Amino acid sequence: MPSRRSVAAALGLGLAASALTFTPAVAAATIDQTIAEIQGTGAASSVAGSTDLYRTRGVVTAAYPTGGFDGFYMQTEGTGLGADETPGASDGIFVWHGSGGSFTYPEVGDFVEVVGSVTEGGGPALNLTQLVPGADGSVTTVTEAHDPVTELQTNFPTSTDEREAHEGELLDVGAQRFTVTNTFPTNRFAEIGLATGNSPLIQPTEVARPGTPAAAAVEADNGRRAVTLDDGASVDYTGAAKNEPLPWLSKMNPIRVGAAADVRRPLILDYRNGTWKLQVRDAATADVGTIDTWSLTL
Repeated sequence: MPSRRSVAAALGLGLAASALTFTPAVAAATIDQTIAEIQGTGAASSVAGSTDLYRTRGVVTAAYPTGGFDGFYMQTEGTGLGADETPGASDGIFVWHGSGGSFTYPEVGDFVEVVGSVTEGGGPALNLTQLVPGADGSVTTVTEAHDPVTELQTNFPTSTDEREAHEGELLDVGAQRFTVTNTFPTNRFAEIGLATGNSPLIQPTEVARPGTPAAAAVEADNGRRAVTLDDGASVDYTGAAKNEPLPWLSKMNPIRVGAAADVRRPLILDYRNGTWKLQVRDAATADVGTIDTWSLTL
């Protein structure tokens, strides 16, 4: 019978104990940061994908327990009014809980503490900075006194950098004029394409030859002016929800391209499906009689 040494030699294995090393798993650290520190000033959070956990606090500004978003928005207390103390970095963030398991959603206005990992989203929310709690206990209501969040009174941001600086924040754009520019996704996803100003967007080739500076200028202008008004859900009204009434629509309140749109309520600046959106603060109901209490008057 061959010795253990001869077998080890045949297999190319050493017998020295020092040849075997084990690296113990390192527990994830929990790091306290403000929402703005988590968001950072770039297009993506610098801590996205880290194995560490991040603990932050904020006031719930929107909640989506139904409709497919599976999460809520929170924003640093006391922000939105006065000087921006974190220029270039957003004070709002989306907390994604996911569709599995049981979870009691906080109410809009609650002051909460969240511990979770940071990601840049996935699927429809790709490139949306998210805080992902690890368990139900990772979202707790804080009972101590706090300052409320005030909607930021502003025009819709025209550049990607400006939008990134306010991603996830509560905005009041009611002083600005919007025009309906696209109703193609309205019947399916209850989204309404809007354009800032008094006119719809136009296809660049309607007024200029493809590849010319004039066409590029129209495309750039479209990029500055376009935004989508969304209903706080990813419901497909031509699929599983085909028997549910569409939000926004009624016989007395039709939506047509070219119509003026007055935004009456604060909305969340959201990024989904590769598009900047103004998101209602909870999944819009199908009661057409409450349209004016949502956000839109056409």
